[in-house]
Amino acid sequence: MHNHRGQNAPFDLRGFLSGVLIGGLAGATLLWLTAPQSGKKTRAQIRQKSLELRDQAIETMDEARERTETALRQARLKAHQLKRSAGTTVRELQSRGQTLFEEQKERVESALEAIQDARS
Repeated sequence: MHNHRGQNAPFDLRGFLSGVLIGGLAGATLLWLTAPQSGKKTRAQIRQKSLELRDQAIETMDEARERTETALRQARLKAHQLKRSAGTTVRELQSRGQTLFEEQKERVESALEAIQDARS
């Protein structure tokens, strides 16, 4: 899902749950209006369906929370691993750079000595 800036938008749990509840209530109301049974029995069914919908919404919310917490833990772990890896890479590059610098320095010094020896 993307927001208006093209970035990933977080999952809108409230909107989803509102949609589930409103859809459920609309369905229950339609059932109540078209049902050929007594009002008392219909109201009992609507009440039961409302409780079921509430329980489903709570369950969905709990599952979403668990998935979010798991994803957050995984993201933190990955960030820590990347940070550690980047630090190792930087140290390796610094070491290689220092080695190359020393080798070039020795070559330049040797070349200067050779030039001085040739002039003498």
